Amino acid sequence: MKKIKSLLIAMLVTVSACFGQIPLLNSDINSAPTIFLDFDGHTVDNTVWNYDGPIYCAASTLTPAQVQDIFNRVAEDYRPFTVNITTDSARYLAAPVTLRMRVILTTSWEWYGSAGGVAFTGSFAWGIETPCFVFTGLLGNNIKYIAEAASHETGHTLGLLHQSTYDLSCVKVSDYNYGIGTGEISWAPIMGVGYYRNLTIWHNGSTPYGCNSVQNDIAIITRAENSISLRPDDAGNTAATAAIMNISNNTFSTAARFNFSNDEDLFKITIPLISMVSLRSIPVNAGSPNIAANSDIQTELLNSSLGVLKTVNPADSLQASLDTLLNPGIYYIRVKPAANTNIGTYGMLGGYIITGSLQPLSALPLRTLKLTGSTAGQKHLFNWLVDADEKIEEMILEYADNNFSFSELAPVHGSTGTHAWIPSAPGKLYYRLKVRFDNGAIYYSNMINLSSPAESPMPEVIGNPVTNGILSIQGISNSNYLLYSNAGSVVQTGRLDNGLNKINVSALSRGIYYIQFHTNNQLVKAQKLVIQ
Repeated sequence: MKKIKSLLIAMLVTVSACFGQIPLLNSDINSAPTIFLDFDGHTVDNTVWNYDGPIYCAASTLTPAQVQDIFNRVAEDYRPFTVNITTDSARYLAAPVTLRMRVILTTSWEWYGSAGGVAFTGSFAWGIETPCFVFTGLLGNNIKYIAEAASHETGHTLGLLHQSTYDLSCVKVSDYNYGIGTGEISWAPIMGVGYYRNLTIWHNGSTPYGCNSVQNDIAIITRAENSISLRPDDAGNTAATAAIMNISNNTFSTAARFNFSNDEDLFKITIPLISMVSLRSIPVNAGSPNIAANSDIQTELLNSSLGVLKTVNPADSLQASLDTLLNPGIYYIRVKPAANTNIGTYGMLGGYIITGSLQPLSALPLRTLKLTGSTAGQKHLFNWLVDADEKIEEMILEYADNNFSFSELAPVHGSTGTHAWIPSAPGKLYYRLKVRFDNGAIYYSNMINLSSPAESPMPEVIGNPVTNGILSIQGISNSNYLLYSNAGSVVQTGRLDNGLNKINVSALSRGIYYIQFHTNNQLVKAQKLVIQ
């Protein structure tokens, strides 16, 4: 029996929270295996934790809305499996004792020490009421951190070790895999460090016991002793088994999920008239832009013979959208997980929603509608061509910071023309041209994206307060650090490598310190940290 500690990463903040009734929530009341998220305090006694008497765990101090958010995130992580995530103690107590786990989310951490949480590996099936813990106060009452820790610690109880990182020579870089990438498609394994990445999913990777000691998270969660399995496929992938997408009031929608890493779901839709069709495939998420989603989605539009007409898989977004003109007939929509620059499709088992609308057209006045663009420094430049028989009543250039929720940028004029503007912030934006003709028909151009130069990356402390005498810093090229005591004297300096740097500060006493980062001999960032 080996105790596996969770991430020794915490944040010290002052929290002012209002109390409320814990909402009673369940992800799957038909599954016997049960994971109870216990937010309202509990006394732990007569367990293997109790080497020094009872443990009195205070309530989490989280609001009902925060509880709901955490539940949604954890439930989505475990949605592919036949297990009920619940906040209802009655559901927990009704579950078989060998098929249940209490996850205590509490502000009481002093009995154990500074950690994000802690669990015994494999304890889910012990049958002796041994809970695991998430220390909400040490995680700064940060909803994402708490949810990540809850899924992580529960994973330990189901038998999972940490996911680690190794270099190309099989030398261990870190016991914890911190993931890679930035923004919406940034990735990390749930059993690594998911605090700082958006797409956190189950993984098939190396453990702390060696680069060739590979852990298949899904296989371990679904092993026999846990009595948990993957859910059956909920949508077919052939013309004969395709789900029917019904159109009502010129709109359509459905919800489904990826049941395994190479799952493909097919939906059949009949377009009754010549129509402009808008389609969005969106992973289940906790907010825009696809926060806490568990899948990157590729969407394909197919004809009645299953020939691919369009494929959409944006490089920097987890969802896929398209606008296209379709003649009457039968079409298919194929949705599947998509690898990106950070990770393959293993573990992309999240839910998703397809929504769409169509605008029937009585005529086809349009031959060409094309938008092109380029950049000149911070400036975005546009050109367009519209070739149509009907008279143009209105043209609007639209933009979005994703590839689906567009807003008006500016009216433009002329079947050919140019426009320029400077975005208010660096980054990538999407553009399209909306054209309305005098017969009422509305068309959209192709979508383009343009990027303005982003701010230079800066070094970053990973984990604050610092524990175990190791300061972790994500460094960049040509950077160094200066560490100051609270009294203002320099106590340590050094160069930083590009990537994760592990710095020994065990010789320093506990307390408050200040760190400065310099790149190319210029001060770029300073922050306070705590060494425990």
